[in-house]
Amino acid sequence: MQDTIDPSTPFYFVPIQGKKLKQMAPRVYLDVAVKPPKTDNEPPFSRLVTVIEVWDLAKKELHSRWHIDLANRLDESIYQADPLFHLQGGGHQPQGDRSKDLKVSLPRFPTPPMELILTCELIIANFYPAQWERLKKERGWLELIQIAQRLCYTVYFQRVQKSLDAQQSLLTMLWAQEWGKLF
Repeated sequence: MQDTIDPSTPFYFVPIQGKKLKQMAPRVYLDVAVKPPKTDNEPPFSRLVTVIEVWDLAKKELHSRWHIDLANRLDESIYQADPLFHLQGGGHQPQGDRSKDLKVSLPRFPTPPMELILTCELIIANFYPAQWERLKKERGWLELIQIAQRLCYTVYFQRVQKSLDAQQSLLTMLWAQEWGKLF
């Protein structure tokens, strides 16, 4: 299964008034591919990049950019030295002015993977709290959330629990070079 929302046609949210920005709007684009895992330790993703951008609509400028992604595979058995799934600020905007890119790509925070449904929930909860209060009680929405959470969180939190049980560093257990050895 693959799901892509191209950066040239992102998923836009309704503009809102911010405390510091007069009018802002979050938007999302992503590239996710799910594959059946070969082992119990393997996450179900062969690709995962989920991007959240916040735009200052008055200035037509990108205000902030965050993305959750799967560490890059350097070859068949080696990943880049980062958490397997991580949250990272900045990065470059596709087809954007590269001179405006943030030059620092660190740190990369370990985080559970998120696909479109969980990303939308995060945005709604943060930017539209009144709407989230209603939405989080709707049965149909909760059914979607449960499906997405099982897909994204099951293997991730099994790994977290294994770290706690083994009294090992959680960061080490989530590090791509360590976790990636298992699949």
